[in-house]
Amino acid sequence: MSLALEPPGPGVWQLDVSHFARPLTRSVAEILPAAFTAGQTAWIQRYGMPLRGMQSRSVEGFVYLQPVPLAGKPGGAPPPRWLFGLLGRLLPPLRACARVAEAAVAEARWREDARVWREETFPSLLKRFEALQAADPATLDDAGALAHLREAGAVLGASFRAHFASNAATMVPTALLLTAATRWVGARPDEVVAAVGGRSPEVAEDERRRAAVVALLDDGALDGPPAAALERLRAREDALGVATRAWLARVEHRQAWTGDVWLPTNAELPQLLVDQLRQPLRAEAPGDPAADLSARIPAAHRAEFDALLAEARSTAWLRDERSAVADAWAAGLLRRAHLAIGARLVARGRLPRAELAIHLTPDESQRLLLDGEGPDLAQIEAWATAQARPADAAPLWLGGPPPAPVPLDALPGALGRVADGMMRYLAAMEGDLTDERPAGLAGLPASGGSYVGVVRVVEGLDEMARVRPGEVLVARSTLPSCNGALAIAGAVVTERGGALSHAAIVARELGIPAVVGVRDATRALRTGARVRVDGTAGTVERLP
Repeated sequence: MSLALEPPGPGVWQLDVSHFARPLTRSVAEILPAAFTAGQTAWIQRYGMPLRGMQSRSVEGFVYLQPVPLAGKPGGAPPPRWLFGLLGRLLPPLRACARVAEAAVAEARWREDARVWREETFPSLLKRFEALQAADPATLDDAGALAHLREAGAVLGASFRAHFASNAATMVPTALLLTAATRWVGARPDEVVAAVGGRSPEVAEDERRRAAVVALLDDGALDGPPAAALERLRAREDALGVATRAWLARVEHRQAWTGDVWLPTNAELPQLLVDQLRQPLRAEAPGDPAADLSARIPAAHRAEFDALLAEARSTAWLRDERSAVADAWAAGLLRRAHLAIGARLVARGRLPRAELAIHLTPDESQRLLLDGEGPDLAQIEAWATAQARPADAAPLWLGGPPPAPVPLDALPGALGRVADGMMRYLAAMEGDLTDERPAGLAGLPASGGSYVGVVRVVEGLDEMARVRPGEVLVARSTLPSCNGALAIAGAVVTERGGALSHAAIVARELGIPAVVGVRDATRALRTGARVRVDGTAGTVERLP
């Protein structure tokens, strides 16, 4: 049964099922909604979407979203299709949006947005990450540790805002391709996204540095407890030590999977890091994944298809870099800062364990550390218990039933193509949010191929470290920064998501089979069971 929650404002609000597996911790709840609202609104207005913006609110930690219409109340019933199309040509605000959208597509604004991320935004964030990482909060005095905590929160807010502001750069070109390929040949979203591909240069850099370590490993280098093995490698003065230190400097303080500061960093999961070093490097699949789809496109549209595909490929690399690298690094450093404060509170007898400090806001941490005042232990424990609830404990909608779909494709010209394409993109990312999914162990084909292996059921993102090489990862969902666990899995099955979900995208890039949208997969399957995952057919078969 879902919790009874009050809507955070007038109108209808939708639960964010794409980004968070559990409610936000209270410090991140102070950061995320404003960053989300600012970032989303920036690209919506830059690309002429028929909205004033998008807002986010935290309701007991659960993240709810609401589009802000150009006119009228949020969640109101849209006009009929014919009238909506007419309004798009006559209503001044919609006509203004149409002009912006036409210019955005004509100028291919996503190219400039991607350039800004690569040459300005990410380098600026990287400098802040490196500065925070170089300052060990455990060695600072109380005032310095508290200032470090606040700066880490500011950096996470900047990363979140940049992430959402760059949504159009990675989504709009693929959305335009998705709309066109669907119209021309009825292409499925998984076919379109497989054709686009795209790997982040920063994720590739992580892999390059890992490959350098793997190539230099000698017999017995990874023997013994994982943490001890990593420290032996780090301490070496030869080329292997240099390569290990370079790799760990990039990945150890990042979260193994992003979402909030309750999730561990790679440094806290040495087994996962060692498993990645033991995992053979995957060869890229031969051939062009776009060839089959391209062959189906009518000759009259082939040139347009090729142009749209080239644009989608030009920015697809940005899709996961924002989460798997930027957000994961920022959140990991904020977690480290919280735990450093927690260690001081434990030493002074104010907390029984440092982990509880992640449930405090910076103001509460300051009062408790400097004055011994603030929330008592019972309250902090209650916050920790509430924050451990799964996201699906909250209702999908607040403030009323789901609003009727807006006939965005009725809008004229580029405005209609972009708006309709974005809705298709989001639907393919989130999957079917209703209960009308296939019964049994069947879902959506997300990454082709067949694999037989042993199941590892992961009930929450904090359990990802239990995945062993070659296992079939079964989870409610994954996030882009789950690459560490996905990189060693043989196949993946999720309950949520569609062809554009993070699990589907990363599985295709890794070349492992994936089936998404499998009803109750984490309950229907048990750890240790043998299954065959058919990512082409979208089925999971139990084996003796």
